Amino acid sequence: MNEELQKAAGMTEDFCRLCQRAADDGRGEALFGRDAEAYGAAAAEAVGRSSLAHTDRVHYYFEFPLTGRSGLDIMVQYRCGSLLPGASFLKGDGFGYQQFFGRLAEEQSFEDYLVFFAFDLSEGRKQPNIYLMPKLAGANCDYVPGMLQLLGEEKRTEKTMQAFDAAPPGWQPYYAGLMKTREGAPIRLGFVTKTGLVNRYAADSAMIVRDFGVYYPGGVPDVVCEQLMHLAKTTEKDACWDIQLNLFDDGSFDDHLGITPDMGFRYNDVRHAERTLESDRVIKIMELLESWNCADDRWHLMGEACCGIQRRAGYKTDTGTVVHRRVADAIQLNAVKVRLKRTGAYLAKGYLIATTWDL
Repeated sequence: MNEELQKAAGMTEDFCRLCQRAADDGRGEALFGRDAEAYGAAAAEAVGRSSLAHTDRVHYYFEFPLTGRSGLDIMVQYRCGSLLPGASFLKGDGFGYQQFFGRLAEEQSFEDYLVFFAFDLSEGRKQPNIYLMPKLAGANCDYVPGMLQLLGEEKRTEKTMQAFDAAPPGWQPYYAGLMKTREGAPIRLGFVTKTGLVNRYAADSAMIVRDFGVYYPGGVPDVVCEQLMHLAKTTEKDACWDIQLNLFDDGSFDDHLGITPDMGFRYNDVRHAERTLESDRVIKIMELLESWNCADDRWHLMGEACCGIQRRAGYKTDTGTVVHRRVADAIQLNAVKVRLKRTGAYLAKGYLIATTWDL
């Protein structure tokens, strides 16, 4: 078995090892729920069916609510340029996306893009949603028509590009996702705010009403405007927001917003991730979310779940041979996203990003 196939064959074992490390010391029940083992088994199955030959690291995202009933959703991320042309999924057809991934591997224009399987395991859904995303420095929506064509959704191209074209001046179109497992199968539109815009939102609520009103059905309710203004005031000066909206095939939007403020998480020394959670920026934002009942004190566990360690790991190949390697495992802070609807903010979700590589 060549090196690339070995990586693919070991993905499930790698994921389970990383997930177990994040869940140690009681964090699994607190963050992932009482059914953490069941979630873990479903996640392992999802990762196994996501495995295909590649040359770069795979990244896994652990997504969990920060209030209410705990649960675990996951994302599996590949860099398109690491996919081997002609590579097949080791189990099945990649949930029907074999041809899509094959084209991403062949098209040089997608080389530096990231492709994600996103699994709503906490909702009991085994089929994934799918994202294709450029690097933040190259945020654009020019690739989206080609993406929709590859996904067989070209009929939605006109409405999707009209929505991106309507973006307020300070919103940079960033990425798109096909949320096929969600009600109405919306296209997820992602924007990143340009430098200084959030600071202007903090000073002028009329700008919030103007910009979000482009998409928000019936205009921005007072409670949503007020909360966005408070979040803007709490966000670090010149920091950005990632804004998510759901577009349906008739060109309409629902009333759900996703806002991910820049928390200052950086991929530095993961052995001391808890220190990042002690920063004034993080504390101010999380205290605000707690005051809205969108988060409780479990967010403190995110730092404890992080690690940077070296260890020996092994997995069985299809022939039963055990392959041993020395690896570096890393789990890092990624993001906190707040969800809003017409009645205001209702949930914050935490994200950890995990990966491993051979030493």
